[in-house]
Amino acid sequence: MHLKALTTLLLLFCTTPLWAQKVIDTAALRNLYDHCLDLDDDKADSLYHYSHYIDSCSKKLNYKNGQIFALRLKGIYYEFKNDYDNAVNYYLQSLTASRKVDNASYISCALSDLATVYASYLNQPAKAKEMYLQILNLPSSNSISSRVTNYINLGAIYNMLNKPDSALVYLESARTIAEPYKSKMDLANLYNNIGNVYIKKHNFSKAIGYFQQNKLDHELSNEKTDLWSDYLNLADTYIGLKKFDSAQLYAFKSLDVAKKLTSRNKEAGSYAVLAKLYKESKNFQQAFEYQQKWYQLDTSLVNTETNNNIAELQEKYNAIEREHENNLLQSQVVAEKLKHKIYIYLVIAAGLVILVVSFAFLEKRNSNQKLEKVNTTIMKQNEKLAELNQEKNSLISIVSHDLNTPFSSIKIWTQLLEGDKKNLTSDQQKAIDRIYQSAEKGELLINNILIVEKAGLQNEKIVLESFDFPDFIKYQIENIRPIVATKNIRLHFESNWEDITILCDKSYMQRIFENLVTNAVKYSQPGKNIWVNVDQDENAVFLTVKDEGIGISEKEIMQLFSRYGTVSSKPTSGESSTGLGLYIVKRLAEELNGSVVCKSKIGVGSEFTVALTK
Repeated sequence: MHLKALTTLLLLFCTTPLWAQKVIDTAALRNLYDHCLDLDDDKADSLYHYSHYIDSCSKKLNYKNGQIFALRLKGIYYEFKNDYDNAVNYYLQSLTASRKVDNASYISCALSDLATVYASYLNQPAKAKEMYLQILNLPSSNSISSRVTNYINLGAIYNMLNKPDSALVYLESARTIAEPYKSKMDLANLYNNIGNVYIKKHNFSKAIGYFQQNKLDHELSNEKTDLWSDYLNLADTYIGLKKFDSAQLYAFKSLDVAKKLTSRNKEAGSYAVLAKLYKESKNFQQAFEYQQKWYQLDTSLVNTETNNNIAELQEKYNAIEREHENNLLQSQVVAEKLKHKIYIYLVIAAGLVILVVSFAFLEKRNSNQKLEKVNTTIMKQNEKLAELNQEKNSLISIVSHDLNTPFSSIKIWTQLLEGDKKNLTSDQQKAIDRIYQSAEKGELLINNILIVEKAGLQNEKIVLESFDFPDFIKYQIENIRPIVATKNIRLHFESNWEDITILCDKSYMQRIFENLVTNAVKYSQPGKNIWVNVDQDENAVFLTVKDEGIGISEKEIMQLFSRYGTVSSKPTSGESSTGLGLYIVKRLAEELNGSVVCKSKIGVGSEFTVALTK
């Protein structure tokens, strides 16, 4: 049964089908639409036929609501067929048509349809959240069942956005409203989502109670679709508890139910949990096999072209909305001008006695109105900019997901090969290590881009700890020395202090060090030297990396620390350069209440110094 139905009405068929009856009126079309909402995805072709039939009859009857029904049914048809470009297109058309007739229930359905596609198939939970928040502001959301459903949906979305505490607020609100009516309402979806939040919070022992309760209820009613969710949730929870035998039992139960339901999406979900299970239990061969089965079926792995098409559809819809808003603003301007003229005529009629007072009052009023209009315009522009930035971040998330897939496969294969190292030659072992390092570097590059584009540092927690700074840098030098040696470059450590204790985040400092040294290697000829110096004074601790590289002109030094900043100097051995490394160094240093400066001379070399306040 399709979950987006506004109501669950049974269509009672006579001996003659609806579409064969001589008299087709609006009530008959509404009944046929309600019947279509009850069709499963295996009846998708029938759904397509009915949608065109309803559309044709509605146009003849000039039945606007019927045309909205047809648009929505077409969207559901394409969603069943996993064609999300067309699904989003028809749902957006349904939303536009619903707003024209100003029907809150239809608007709510269209927004819910879009939210489901964005969250479940397109990996864009932020976009889905936007839709659900709009639904909350509609008059049709005031009923108890609607409020419970909306709070559950928002809880699920916030959990997908890695905000479990916010998710729990909405879900607990839903439970507070629903508990008095639990004899009349099915709360399984609510309990599943609460359990998923506790999984996100790694409180597996608390999560399992909700899933076990749902499983017992659904085994009594033999609801296979619900049982599939229960088995999948229990398998995931037992993985978190490291109880792999129990996890395997429920994972295979979920797969068996998915196959009986002939649902590709559910089968893909079961394969995903099995891949996770075998990866956590170190059975990498099985993990890889189930991962491949997952990727073959998972309809949420949408390619870039599909997402670009959907983004284009969304932008077209946004353009229509902006045009509508501009027309409203123009109407407001005309009304304000008319109101202004009326005020002038009233002042003139009032006479010269109150002219001075009235003039001052009107001037002040007009100034305030203009200021309010300017503020309103700025606020709307800021909201639009925030929406565009959110869309950009969603696309970045999709690209990073698609790029991470091949790197994950490469790493699993290398882990499989490492398990048989004793049968490999030393050269083969080195090759495996190099392949694994390349995959790690690829993931690091993706993460660097995400850090820059999504301001990722604001979401990272700084973990401060006290440690010996020279010893830490010596350890990092030994880790990076093999990379430096590939260009026959000598790496030296200098310090006038044996002991410098600092309070800092080790991971941030490691990334600063690695970016500075790898940058020095890129721009140095083979056989040159790089010096790493650690120093301090009364106020700060200093890390300096100095090279004998090709150098940078004074005019270009200011561009070094900008996002994707590039200079005329090129890496000496053709290495790649994204222009992100020094920008990240600057941001990391500033997060640690520090700064970075550069001194350089063409043909002599460069010196970068990071100063961290004590």
